Amino acid sequence: MKKNDKALSADDSNLVALKDKCNAAIKAGNLPADMLSGFSALEAKYAEAAAKIVFDELLTQDLAFIAAVKKLTFMVKRHQVVTDKESKAITAIEIVEKEKQIDPLKFCKHGSLDTDWQYKVQKFNQLLCFRAATEMGMTAVEIKRIEKSFYLEKVAREIQMGGTPTSNNAVCKALQAVIDGMLSQDADKRTYKCNNHDVAFLLMCYTKKGKSALSVAVSKHDTIRKLIMEVLHRIICDKRYDLEYKGKPA
Repeated sequence: MKKNDKALSADDSNLVALKDKCNAAIKAGNLPADMLSGFSALEAKYAEAAAKIVFDELLTQDLAFIAAVKKLTFMVKRHQVVTDKESKAITAIEIVEKEKQIDPLKFCKHGSLDTDWQYKVQKFNQLLCFRAATEMGMTAVEIKRIEKSFYLEKVAREIQMGGTPTSNNAVCKALQAVIDGMLSQDADKRTYKCNNHDVAFLLMCYTKKGKSALSVAVSKHDTIRKLIMEVLHRIICDKRYDLEYKGKPA
């Protein structure tokens, strides 16, 4: 058994052991409040081992980064709490499989591939933040304060990608520059072009309600990396975007 396979098997066994321990405690009517917190570290270890196995397989392919984009996700294991519908009391703990998206930066670091594109992603993230601030009516002074305090690594801060992309066409142009940088490491010389649907998807996913009143939270660098990875998956696999919503009862 390979090293990573062995590690995954051990992590799986540890998850099952903790699950069985929790279920025994539930059956005895004495589930300690902190017992479930033990799953966090075990799930992280399982995900890390699973990622290494998937990454190593992808790296055997000629166009490894594009192969990772096409795959997009891999399976991990998580615990799931089962509760009684009426009392809401915990009745069991189960181990279930979940999809986890590939982080393109982690993949490139694991495979010793080019990672310079990450700085364009960071700069692009800052530009989208400026756009959000502009659309919310923030003043030039407030946006300047954001520019000074927004976290960027030194290399990213020095990248020139133009001003605030106030139009969708400007966002599309900046996004294309990021995409070109991410794909430049592969020998596939085809140009994969983004469009306004990709821009719409990205902008819709970029923000969420902030913690304080009247505030909006923008995506962090790791989130924007994964969003762009999804955009790439859509482009390369020639797929379409979808909407999730609550439907009416059948």
